[in-house]
Amino acid sequence: MTRLFVLVSLFVWGTANLWAQEMEFVPAGVVRFKVHQETHSYDRMSQHVRTTRSLLSDELAFQDLEDAAVSGDMTQSETRQVVDLSYGWSDFLNVGLVVPQVSRQRKSNLSYDPNDSQAAAFAASRPDAQSSGLGDVELYSWLRHWHNDYNLFETGFFYRHNTGAAHYDDASQLALGYGLPQVGARLAWDAYLGGSRIMFRTRIQMGYYISQKTQNEAGQEVTAAKANQNWVKSGINQQWGPTHWGLEMQYDEVSETSLDNIGLGDNRHGASLRFYLGAGSLRALESDPSTFPWMVEAGVTQAYWGTNLPMGNQLDFSMVLYF
Repeated sequence: MTRLFVLVSLFVWGTANLWAQEMEFVPAGVVRFKVHQETHSYDRMSQHVRTTRSLLSDELAFQDLEDAAVSGDMTQSETRQVVDLSYGWSDFLNVGLVVPQVSRQRKSNLSYDPNDSQAAAFAASRPDAQSSGLGDVELYSWLRHWHNDYNLFETGFFYRHNTGAAHYDDASQLALGYGLPQVGARLAWDAYLGGSRIMFRTRIQMGYYISQKTQNEAGQEVTAAKANQNWVKSGINQQWGPTHWGLEMQYDEVSETSLDNIGLGDNRHGASLRFYLGAGSLRALESDPSTFPWMVEAGVTQAYWGTNLPMGNQLDFSMVLYF
């Protein structure tokens, strides 16, 4: 009951800042439990800004096998199920843990000239495959610097451990992570339109990978390296009674992975657009402190330009509870 009182006290502070406080900062002594799922299936990749090509053509081009006698189609899908626990350590500090379960699948229907050794080797390295298991586990923190009825500003830090298998030693397997530890910083800024429940939100992440030893397909020990993974997203959110909606644009930039300075061609950059709808009991806390705090949200994301970006809709669903 004490924790609920703290949570309610935060919400009744001001009409304009209710939504952002719930979304980003957990009150002292309160636990936020969030489960999140993302599902993405695709058979095309962005090539240069607005042009696309099939996943098969993209894989052949990366291997310099555009002229190989390989035809057919290839599809990949990925599902991420994430548990995110965040704890209000104090009035200014949150700490959290993210544990993802990742499942990836590749469907290949390839035909090739058996007299073309390169085509045969390529087809053998891209069979039907499925991988599932623990992804890269993350520890994070958020530090709230200042907030009022019109602004909320926070900075955060994170460490992501390479618990997800990268399979650098077997190209036929699907990676569950990048295989490298990552450290980085985040920034969150929310601006509220006074007298309304409209909020403008901006998020920035800068992440840097730590090089380490691994094995390549030949069984040799090599140094795996990757420079950075950065993104920025900005959008609008509006609350209508117990429901809300939002629209946000995100730009991603991921550097290439290399094994002993030999690039793997997995660098990418580009922009995507996400639309989401949600509902919950958070606004009801303003008038009824006994209300159990919860929220659900569903969204769809579409990549619309870039290089090496998987195309196709990504669907997501999340549920948030407070204790």
